[in-house]
This record gives sequence, C-alpha cells and structure tokens, in this order.
Amino acid sequence: MLVAVDLSSSTAPHRKDYLKYFRTILDTIGEGDKLLVVKISERPATGESLAIPAIEYETGSVLKNSHKIKAVNLTHSLGALKAFEKLLATHVDETPILEVTQGIPRLLSLYKSERLVMVYLSDMMEYSRTTANFESTKPVFNRKAAEDAFSKLKRDGRIASLQGVTIYVAGARELESDKHNAVVAAARREAVKWFWASYFSASGAKLGENAYAADLLQFDALECNTPNDACRNGVFTQERDKRLTK
Repeated sequence: MLVAVDLSSSTAPHRKDYLKYFRTILDTIGEGDKLLVVKISERPATGESLAIPAIEYETGSVLKNSHKIKAVNLTHSLGALKAFEKLLATHVDETPILEVTQGIPRLLSLYKSERLVMVYLSDMMEYSRTTANFESTKPVFNRKAAEDAFSKLKRDGRIASLQGVTIYVAGARELESDKHNAVVAAARREAVKWFWASYFSASGAKLGENAYAADLLQFDALECNTPNDACRNGVFTQERDKRLTK
C-alpha cells in the first residue's frame, strides 16, 4: 500500500479529509502488507523518498501467536497515524505529482508486496517548473493543454511503469480561484481528469470508474486485506484508536 500525499497550499483546506482517508486506509491493512508514504513536494529525487519509514506488517504462522501479531500490527498503524498527522502540518510550494510518480516503481521494487495499491491524496493539480502547470490561468489549462502535456510525456518516455498497480485518487477538485467561473472550473476539472486517466492507462495501472473523486469512495469494501477483521472492526474509522492510545 503506497500513499502519496499532496502538501501544497491549495490542499490546505482539505487536510482533515486526508487524515480521514488515511484512517480508512489503515483499516484495510493487514498481515504481510507494506505501508509506504511519500510526500508530493519539490525536488523529490534529491531527498529521502519516503515521508515516514516504511512499515512492514507481521505475518502469522504456526510459530507466532496470532493475537500478538495483530497487536504488533495495530501498533504499527498507530505509529503511522501519528507520523501522518505530523506530516500534514507541512506546506510546500510545488506539486510535482509526475516526478514523484516516476519514482514509485523503484519503491515498489524495494518493498515487494502481493498487493499493489496506490492512493493519491491530492487535488491532482500538477504544478512544477520541470513538468507542467495545471493551475495556469493564461492560458487556462484545458483539454488541448492536457493532450499536449500527455503527448510530450509519451515522446519523452516519462510515463512511469505501474503495471498491476490499482490506483485511487481522493481529493480531486477544482481550484478555489475557479469557483466563481463555472465554465472555467468545469473545463479545467475535465481536462485534469482526462490527463490522469490517460496517464494511468498508459502506465499499465488500473483506475476504477469510481476511483478518481473528491472522496475515497468504496475503498474499505474493495481493498480490505482482512475483511473479517480490520475493516469490519473499523479501529480507525470508528475512532477506537483514541481509546487505545490513552
């Protein structure tokens, strides 16, 4: 499970939502999973790829007490939640989603897992000096601009290989500055969605019909690793973790 979180200023009003989605994600993680969290920020290749240390969840066996394994894995998730809350206080200037995504295959190769699921917590507004500016106002980023940006990426061989990865996007929405102009907002929103749908298709990833939205839709039912345990009990979505940490 890999989570890429957008820490740009345009996402600041939605950080509480990101925390809610992360709690949902934690409830789907179980034995044998690996949790990777990366931040979408400037110059991602120059620093540490992971925003918090990778977490490898324990797997039960005949030699391991299943109750102890569950307790250890719950402790892992509690630690991840605390680190994620701290991460959300960070703010950055650029949103190089494409550059961060290019580094994902390397991370997945370093932390191999049977489940390849990636969640973007982002408005998906690429803003980088080295790739594209979806926030452009002159001209406004529209379908033609999206097609040109996608074509250039293909020509330059800059589409990441994400074969077998299931993609979810939570937080996709228009810019606050667009809301006064419904036509501009709709055109930009559709252009951005078209771009990412095309990109993920070309990368070999799977993006479901309801997997690109403002909210994390149906994720718990579709991605729960232990449907009779973690998702059903809802340790994080039901805020039971608050009692555990007192």
